[in-house]
Amino acid sequence: MNPMRLAVVGDRWRTVADAWRRPHEQRSLNQRVMVSSLLSTTEFGIEGVTRLVSTVILTRLLSPEDFGAFAVVLFVLYLLVMVTDLGIRSLVLTHDGTVNADFLRSCWTVQLIRGGLLSVAVVGIGLGLVGAQSAGWVAEGSAYADADLPWVICGASAVLLLQSGLSPKMYLYERDMRFVRLSAMRITLTVLGAALTIGLVWWLGSLWALLFGQVAATALQVAASFLLFRGPSMRLRLAPEATRAILERGRWIMGHSGLTAATELADRVMFSLFLGAAEFGQYHIAKQILSLFAGLANSVTGRFGLQYFTQLQATFDPAGVSREYYRYRLAFDAFLAITAGALFALAPLIVGILYDDRYADVAPVLQLLALGLPLIGTGFIRAAFSAQRRFRAMTFLGLIQTGSIWLGLVVALPVLGSPLLALFVVALHRLPELAVLLWKARREGWIRFRHEARVIPLFTLGVGLAWIAETAWVVIGIPLP
Repeated sequence: MNPMRLAVVGDRWRTVADAWRRPHEQRSLNQRVMVSSLLSTTEFGIEGVTRLVSTVILTRLLSPEDFGAFAVVLFVLYLLVMVTDLGIRSLVLTHDGTVNADFLRSCWTVQLIRGGLLSVAVVGIGLGLVGAQSAGWVAEGSAYADADLPWVICGASAVLLLQSGLSPKMYLYERDMRFVRLSAMRITLTVLGAALTIGLVWWLGSLWALLFGQVAATALQVAASFLLFRGPSMRLRLAPEATRAILERGRWIMGHSGLTAATELADRVMFSLFLGAAEFGQYHIAKQILSLFAGLANSVTGRFGLQYFTQLQATFDPAGVSREYYRYRLAFDAFLAITAGALFALAPLIVGILYDDRYADVAPVLQLLALGLPLIGTGFIRAAFSAQRRFRAMTFLGLIQTGSIWLGLVVALPVLGSPLLALFVVALHRLPELAVLLWKARREGWIRFRHEARVIPLFTLGVGLAWIAETAWVVIGIPLP
């Protein structure tokens, strides 16, 4: 390697080491981002490997139909959580001035009230599905036809009730970008939760085992949120000023979160209705594989993106924001676009290695879904609007994204009956919203259109690297699965 390049690499590692050794209060913004990125990447890497190993083991113990049915449970929970999201975490992270005890206790009390109401709603949905099955309204062979599913949904109310007890004290650590304890907690809970779930599935071999694993992991998370983080003790309190602030800002966040849920769940709702349980289960597995990569980028930005853009806009003019933004995004674009190209080329090989023949159809689904990975980095600029609390703009962008995916899926499935077209819609539905987002960000002076095109050669590079890897695999003499 060129000596000058070695010197640059050495300087970067020394910078990281210096940032890690410094007390948190003495780190600059860039050093905090650097340390946070390192922690997030480590955390997500361990979590990703744990989830992948867990999924591979569980697919040996459960059928695609089981995964399809449990995917219904997950999207019911996700839907209810998102459409009632008051953004407690966001409120703590962006609260002006010092976050006092009354504010935190009010946040916790509102969470508990919301959790109780959601638990009742989940039980109602489960009982409603019992009636639908009894009346013969559920298509035979669909994910909704599983006899245990309604009762598992009812049992899932325990997950929401437990989640509502999470202590908001841990958000204070995120607010200050102190992530060491948070990362350690999340890694530990991920590994323990996966081990518990695998053990329960091996013992019970049913949907109930997946639910019990989810309940146990949530209970551990709640306990850790109280035991590991310092701050005011939690007790029931609804301070008038704090409650008013929570509800006033929460209504905008709830609207945006509801749109996000409508977007995120569109594919699962439509595919669960128009595909069989096995096909829906295979789609769920493909999404899990993709989330190992998409989730890493979203996790890093979701952890400190809001704080980063808040400080960035307070420090730089628009030209400086643009410069720092693309410096920040370069690693994400390279990772996402190259990974997308590699997955597009290697999906059959990856699926053949990881899963048995029952899951062979996961490969073409994964190939098409991978086309959407390079679009994730472009959407990071949304955090700049969120940092300015421009909730109307965020809601407008959410409406475009939601309308795009629902319209596309309705045309693809009920009208044309084409699951293939539906997969293209899921992968590329963000294009209309991103076009408007880039136009608005360009008017603010935050982005440069020429920088957005770099994902195309990076995707091509990923395909090329994958082809070289597959060719080498054959040359070495290892038979392809």
